[in-house]
Amino acid sequence: IKKSFKIITVSHFTANELTNFYKINLNKVNVIGNKLRYSIEEIKKKYKDILLVTGSDKQKNVHWAITSLKHSKIWNKISKVTIVGVENFNEIGIEDDIKIKYLGYVNNSNLEKIYKSSKLLLMPSLHESFGVPIIEALSKSCSVCASNAGAFKEIGGDVSSYFNLDNKKMLIDAVTKSLEETNSIKKNRSHLKQFSETNFNSKIKNLFQ
Repeated sequence: IKKSFKIITVSHFTANELTNFYKINLNKVNVIGNKLRYSIEEIKKKYKDILLVTGSDKQKNVHWAITSLKHSKIWNKISKVTIVGVENFNEIGIEDDIKIKYLGYVNNSNLEKIYKSSKLLLMPSLHESFGVPIIEALSKSCSVCASNAGAFKEIGGDVSSYFNLDNKKMLIDAVTKSLEETNSIKKNRSHLKQFSETNFNSKIKNLFQ
């Protein structure tokens, strides 16, 4: 890394981590975020269901999030919880629940359909360098509720809700509010312009000029 002429990373959060860890000049690091692979659509949501696009490793923090919600009043108002990237309840160390559906691996086409039908994307990770599901969910009129860790606030901007990882009440309040509100596709569209293919290609082109 220190010998590289230029470095590309996906977020300013990661750029700062690189410069602090490797003691390199921030001017050497170029931030080019991931591009959105789906079209932006306004979709009315019928149910108060929650989606997690995640994994079973501990840093994804699924156990804490689900357990916190299950022990709150909001759980009775949630119609369904769909977890992509996890095969079963044993992988995340929680009790089986008829309300929770585990899908394991899902291809891009089917994942797009799941975003379209979901009301809220929940991202409780302890650390992430970007958060692709955030921009994908927003493109399908799906509200986003994420932890304030890593790059989430940078990627989700002011069109997403956030909570502290040490505050269960803040998580529950954020989820409750997000399930009740109607997502503004107009605001989402404006926010997602920075992740368009046109913007991505322009930044790559400028990098080599």
